[in-house]
Amino acid sequence: MAPAVHRWLTKGDFFWANPSSQHSSGKKASFALEEARRKLQSTFKLDPSTHQTIYHSGATESINSFVLGWWFENQSKGLKPLFVFSPLDHACVRAQAARLKTFGCETLELTVQKNGNLDLESSLLAIKEAQSQITGSTLLNFTWVHNETGVVWPLSVAEKIKAQTGCRVHVDAAQVIGKVANCFDLSSELDLYSFSSHKCGGLKSHGWSFVSSSWSAQSLILGGGQQQGLRAGTENVIGALALEIALEDLKSQFNPGEQKKVITELRDFLDTALIGKGERICRDSSELNLNTALFVINALPSDMSLPLFDLAGLELSAGAACSSGAAKASPVLEALGLGARSRNGLRLSTSWGFGPKQWEELRPKLGQVLEKLPLKSV
Repeated sequence: MAPAVHRWLTKGDFFWANPSSQHSSGKKASFALEEARRKLQSTFKLDPSTHQTIYHSGATESINSFVLGWWFENQSKGLKPLFVFSPLDHACVRAQAARLKTFGCETLELTVQKNGNLDLESSLLAIKEAQSQITGSTLLNFTWVHNETGVVWPLSVAEKIKAQTGCRVHVDAAQVIGKVANCFDLSSELDLYSFSSHKCGGLKSHGWSFVSSSWSAQSLILGGGQQQGLRAGTENVIGALALEIALEDLKSQFNPGEQKKVITELRDFLDTALIGKGERICRDSSELNLNTALFVINALPSDMSLPLFDLAGLELSAGAACSSGAAKASPVLEALGLGARSRNGLRLSTSWGFGPKQWEELRPKLGQVLEKLPLKSV
């Protein structure tokens, strides 16, 4: 949580009234909500004439809503559309693709290289070939910054795919803010952007999307007609204002040059410490974010290695969730060709504002754990 949001919540100076109500308190809440929307548009340099802002519970909801709404729209016209996604996409995207396939929708996986980069030419050829077999529209889910690998796919790539295929593009931008230098520079050429507030210091279960004025789809959540019918339900004013405060706090401290220097030192440190014990994943990708390092331990699955870091006060994440005490293989690592080591993934992510001082505090703790890991070649 952004420190400024913590201070604001502690103070208790926020709106509670329903912004759809016509009494004085409701009108004040509504005004504050619209001001927050206006600032969001300004922060991300999007013209309200091309994109509008809607609030929701986060990127998982918005991806479900956009994809299913698009499918329903095509179905209502008797059309068979095409959904394009990456095998490395977030679980909610892959789950949508699997469900759409059971509905009879055409689906296509992009071609991804072992270093996490997109094979653009092969993917373009595959999309065009698949489009020759459909009657409806094409929707591409494009993950700007990957949540596990930290690999960055520039928005210019999505623009190129759209220009050559005529597809509509949804950008999963949940992992972008504070994690790439150009995180506030969005392309007006792309149709949809989805964000989660807690990824940038705001509150959990809150998020927002920018929606192109040319977007046509049925709304998944129907109700009182809030937000131009794109997403009904009483709007979360506290979440929207907390987001506004968090973004102001983040922007005031955002130093991508310093963050890149520090994360580069951290990654180099891992590469050296893991020799004979494991490896960092996607280390030769063309572009990585400012805060993530994904690596595998050769000899230990994640459910055995995580406690070692946790005991040292280091809270890492596994490449995939654990259940019943056993590490599950990460679909992302499997797609990248890690084989049996797909159960051994660990993700180290720093928070925004992580600088030289924090790295100096982390380095000895991290080194002590990595030194104790067993040697095992592959």
